[in-house]
This record gives sequence, C-alpha cells and structure tokens, in this order.
Amino acid sequence: MPGPIPHDEATKLLELASSVAEVGHWHETGDGRIVFSAEAVKILDLEHRVLSNGRAGLDDALGQGFEAAVASLEEDSGGDGVTTRRLRGVGRLRNKTVEIRVRTGSVAAPQSWRTFGVILDVTQREQLLARLQHAEKIATIGTLAAGIAHEINNPLSYIITNVDLLLEELEAIAGASPSARSRELVEMLHDVRDGTRRIRRIIQGLKSFARSADGRMELVELPRVIGAAHRLCATEIRHRARFIREVSPDTPIVWADEAQMTQVVVNLLVNAAHAIDIDASGEQRITVRCGRHARDKAFLEVEDTGRGMDSAVLRRAFDPFFTTKPVGIGTGLGLAISHGIVTSVGGTITVESEPGIGTMVRVELPAHQGRAPAPLDPGVAGAALRNTTPRGLDILCVDDDIFVLRSLNRLLRGNRVVAINNPREALERLRGTANVDVVICDLMMPEMNGNEFYQQLSSCRPGLADRVVFITGGAFTPEVAAFARSCKAPIITKPVDVGDLRKVLERLLTPTEA
Repeated sequence: MPGPIPHDEATKLLELASSVAEVGHWHETGDGRIVFSAEAVKILDLEHRVLSNGRAGLDDALGQGFEAAVASLEEDSGGDGVTTRRLRGVGRLRNKTVEIRVRTGSVAAPQSWRTFGVILDVTQREQLLARLQHAEKIATIGTLAAGIAHEINNPLSYIITNVDLLLEELEAIAGASPSARSRELVEMLHDVRDGTRRIRRIIQGLKSFARSADGRMELVELPRVIGAAHRLCATEIRHRARFIREVSPDTPIVWADEAQMTQVVVNLLVNAAHAIDIDASGEQRITVRCGRHARDKAFLEVEDTGRGMDSAVLRRAFDPFFTTKPVGIGTGLGLAISHGIVTSVGGTITVESEPGIGTMVRVELPAHQGRAPAPLDPGVAGAALRNTTPRGLDILCVDDDIFVLRSLNRLLRGNRVVAINNPREALERLRGTANVDVVICDLMMPEMNGNEFYQQLSSCRPGLADRVVFITGGAFTPEVAAFARSCKAPIITKPVDVGDLRKVLERLLTPTEA
C-alpha cells in the first residue's frame, strides 16, 4: 500500500489558497498515482482524493473521455509548456464546464511529478458570458428593427394618408354616380387600405422590441399585447398548430411596460410552438386566454397540446440557460426572462405540464382600476378628420421627406399649410413675421433633430413652443430619446393616424382656463 501523502506547511498553505480562490489542483506522481486537492474533489464531485491506479482510473472516477482529454492536453503542451482547455459535459461533468491547465515535467525533490494541473469551475462565467452575448445580440436586433421600422414608416405614412383621402373621394363619387366599375374601384382601395393597416401593425410589433428597456410603465391592454405577439410568431405557429384566441371583454388593463409584456407573450408562444412537432399527428392547438381573475387581477394563459414536461424538467423550467431544445434552437432564457419581467410588476407566473398532454403557462398581474379608452376605428378616421378638424389655421409642416409633407398638406386641407423640408429654412421663416398657429415637425431629420429645432424655436418664438407637434418613425439617437421622454410637446408615431392628429390639434388650440 502506498504511504500517506505528506502535509507540510507549504502543502497546507497551498490547500488554503486553493479553497479561497476556488481553484483546484492535481498532480501525477512519479509512481503513477493522481492526487487531487480538496477543492478539486469538490469541483469534480470525486469520491476519493487519490487515484492509486493513476490514469487508468480517470474514466472510472470522472466518466468516459476524461483520460483522453488529459492525454490530449499533455500532447499539446509539448512536454515543457502549459496548455489550457475547457471541457464541457465530459464524463460526469454533465452540465458543468471546467477549465483545465496542464504542465508536464518533473522536479528532483522532494518528490518527482510527471504532470501538474489546475482546474477551475467556469460554468457560471460561461453562463454570464452567454447572457451578455445574448443581450448584445438582442440589442443589435433591436437597433436593426428600429432602423427598418423608421425607413418603412415614412413611406407607409403617406401611402396610408393618400389611400384614405383617395378612398374618401372615390366613395363620394361612387355614391353620386353608382356603377359596377366604381364599386370595384372602391373595393380595391379598401383592400389596399387593409393591407397597409396590416403592415402598420407588424411595424408596431417590431418597434416594441426595438424600444430600449427603459422600464417605461404605462397602461397596457393584454388583448393588444396578445395580438402584437401573435403577429410576430405567426409563421412559427401556423405550420405546427391551430391558434385559438379567447379574450374576455372584462379583461382589466394593467400597469406595466408594454414592450416587455409583448416579449413575455412572444417567449411563451415560441415555447408552445417548439413543443409541437411539425409532423405531429392529430389536431394540435395553441390557445391564448386573458380575462379577469377575482376582483383585482388580470390573467393571461398560453396552453399547448405539445410534448409536455415531466416533473424533473418542470422543476427547472425557470432556471436560466436550462433548455431541452436542440442546440441552436433555444437559449434557455425565455422563461427565466419572462419570470423576471412578470415578478418585477408584482405578478406571478406558473407552469402546469403533463408528458404527452401539453403545457399551460399562467400569468397573473395586478389589475389597474378603470378601463382603457376604446380605440378610434381607422375606417371612420378620415370622416372624423374632415368633420371636426379645426380649419383656417396657419400650419407649418417640417419634414425631410417631401412625400410625407405632401400627404400632410392633403390631410390638413382647409388650412393654410406651408411645407418645408429643411429645418433651418423653417427656423428662418419663424424668425421673421410669418403667422403660424401650429408647427408639425419630424423628430429625426439629417440636418437637425427635433431637440435642436425645439430649442431654437423656443428662443426665437417662445410663444409657439407649446403649439408644436412632433411626428416620428421611431428610430432615436440617445439624445433624441432623452428629449422625447422629457419634452412636453405631443409626439405622434408614423404612420400618422388622422384621429390622433385631430385630438392633438384640438387640445393645443383649446384655450385653458386660468
């Protein structure tokens, strides 16, 4: 039997340093034994500190593949250098990642050694790095989405406005002189308008993800969140299951960040879709419900008829980076992120699942007292504008896109509209004696942004500063984003909704009581 391992003062200090630094070490002695430090035993979950049969016992102690990994490290070191390698899931490491550094050589005294190694548990470090990389990826996608939304919103804005105005005129003509041809033309324009509305909803969904996570709390309607999330996931769902939406008219509004709530529902819908195989037999369903729970809570459920989860998987459902999806399909962050978002607003999220039956995720949120205002029907918005928008005003419109200016000019007919596509030229006009009742200005322009324009306007025409309306396609620089959050001037998102513009003009031009 080999003699006991000597523990002199240096060995004790090394063990202490190893424990404090959470770094294990091991060495292969001249007689072939492998000796592990206490910290290495902890990291590797070993039963014994000494392997008397040396390398032959590595696979027995740590699982198949560990001996080959150590041998490979030695070969790479060239006999006199240090080699570092990360091992993921080798042998008994399972979900753990360790970093092993190996040096080969020998010392004459007090005892020769063939290999010395240091071992670190870097699982948490890798998870944090993966989370950072994921966050950077999402930020990049968000920036790209914001840019796409901005570029699409400008042409979409004047397309929608012109179609609404053209449809209004054509319906009037068709009403005065009805014919099959005029009815067909009206129907064609209705189809075009419905298509542009659909594009607008898609862009609004993109913008909800492009928005920075600034924790902006607002009144949120869960049915609208469900609709936005479904539009983003429709392609993922339609080839796997039938989508069923059950929305109670009594669903309370909640106080939350709408972009983050949309992200929660998207995560749940994607998980539900991935739980159903594309070639699954029988009718597969993904059902989303929302309504009121008791008196003071709103609920949202996502239920699928997919594979389901056993109790072992269910216990880890909210663990970050835990996933049963194939490599490259999931990050294991969806439920963990959703849990964080829901609990941050005082809500709860629970999961029920049964293998072979399916899964249901339920979110409960504190209900806000009161109801959200009913949205304006876009189908009657043009008529509403024609009938109620103030007329006879002097309106200055400033936008770098000439087609947006043309559509605003048509939208505001009945008023004296001056359209200028250069903000500096618009300021020169304002510094003169021009009579202006309202200024409608784009928030992001190449030569001058809305913040700079507003500051200069406040300086040269301070009385007009409280009668400025900003319009925006949604892509902000940090400076403009900060200005948008603090500015008291109303901001309308492109495509400009005629109902929103009407309400803003009425509010700006209605005298307030002293």
